[in-house]
Amino acid sequence: MKSKDTSLEQLDHKIAALKKLEKQQLLELRQSAQNVIHHLSPVNLLKDTVQKVTASPDLRLSVMDTALGIGAGILGKRLFVGRSSNLLKKTGGLALEFLLSNFVRKQIPLLRRKRLNGMDTD
Repeated sequence: MKSKDTSLEQLDHKIAALKKLEKQQLLELRQSAQNVIHHLSPVNLLKDTVQKVTASPDLRLSVMDTALGIGAGILGKRLFVGRSSNLLKKTGGLALEFLLSNFVRKQIPLLRRKRLNGMDTD
């Protein structure tokens, strides 16, 4: 009978240990899920992306070139189209915006290289 009591006690101890382990694992799972949710929130994704862009000089220059190109395209379209409601003029404005954006975006690195080469020869 004593053998049966000790085996039941051992079984109870093992069950208690497993329940404790289950609670601990559940707590760790919840914490890791909260970390994943925190890191995948749109604000944190945007913040991480901005930090990476500002840390990389090549990427930063590329983003600036693109932004300047888009700005030049929008400005050119505004100047060309104005407040016109003419469909043909608006379509031409879109084409001008696209062409001007690409032209400026491609010319900025060339101008930057020319400026750096000019500084090297001085």
